[in-house]
Amino acid sequence: MTPSHSQVLDVARTAALKRALETARDWRTAADLLFLEAWLMEPAPGAAAALRVGQIRRANPELAAEISAELEMERKAASGRRLAKTGAGVAVAMPVGLLSG
Repeated sequence: MTPSHSQVLDVARTAALKRALETARDWRTAADLLFLEAWLMEPAPGAAAALRVGQIRRANPELAAEISAELEMERKAASGRRLAKTGAGVAVAMPVGLLSG
């Protein structure tokens, strides 16, 4: 049983992949593109996965770059939210004279 078009779109995380899936020719193409996105989010170990991703990237270099950029922006935003939540990463400047009692 192959998934419906809307089910495939629901699985895609990035807007770049969702746009690409709109024009995917068949479910095998969609599966490859979903695999690429998943691997870019969390690379799987093993030569087979790396070879498959390499082939998909060579066939779709612009899409791979768009997905990577989108995921990197998402990571940075999530990191910023974590820092803001914990208060970490906030530097406070203090005059040197106040430190040396």
